[in-house]
Amino acid sequence: MDGVMRKLWKILAVLLGVLIVVLIANVAASLNARRATEDARAALVSGDGVVVEEGEWITLRPEGKLPATGLILFPGAYVEAAAYAPIARLIAARGFLVVLVKPPFSIALLDEEAPAEVMAAYPEVARWAVGGHSLGGVSAAHFAFVHPNAADALVLWAAGPSRLDDLSGRDLPVLGIYGSRDGVYPLELVPILRDLVPPDAQLVELNGGNHAQFGSYGDGTQGGDLLPSISRAEQERQVADLTAGFLELLPP
Repeated sequence: MDGVMRKLWKILAVLLGVLIVVLIANVAASLNARRATEDARAALVSGDGVVVEEGEWITLRPEGKLPATGLILFPGAYVEAAAYAPIARLIAARGFLVVLVKPPFSIALLDEEAPAEVMAAYPEVARWAVGGHSLGGVSAAHFAFVHPNAADALVLWAAGPSRLDDLSGRDLPVLGIYGSRDGVYPLELVPILRDLVPPDAQLVELNGGNHAQFGSYGDGTQGGDLLPSISRAEQERQVADLTAGFLELLPP
């Protein structure tokens, strides 16, 4: 009997090893496919009135005094956080602190408490919005749901809360931006989003925008997405303008 058990444990150990290798390979392949572009990396260089710092997080802010309002952003699944630097830089130039979270394996669900750590690191910031792209937006909505006194606003890029994180009864400013050419978070999901956010939430359709162009990664496409009818630079500009305008109107 002992010999049989040893053989079973050996077989289980081999199977577990194979599963781990497959998981690592899949994660590595996904990360490689969704690396930040060279344009995104160029946005990580300080200059033109924007200071960029890289460490546990990527922070972008205007030169001078630390802004009173900050935005914490989760990346989409398997997307390198640096891919959101172009939009983050445009928002920072409008007078905001923007913090790009770098979760393990670029999976926001593995680091959903990161906003609390960011907030603790910047006690001078009076107002905080949490947000994210795609599955990163799901994590941002979850943080806002479980920490109602921490998040002052929620920003969703091609994303919505899970049904377990119903925010419809909360007094929480919400901005949702979605692309008309998004094949990953299609327009059909917007009515569901509407039911899960407060009645006064701002939901904006980006004409011609798709899912991948909320960030700057890979070749600008991903499985299931549709081809955009506007350039990535134009989508970045519109998303940044909408987000910065929303942050400017947050109550003091």
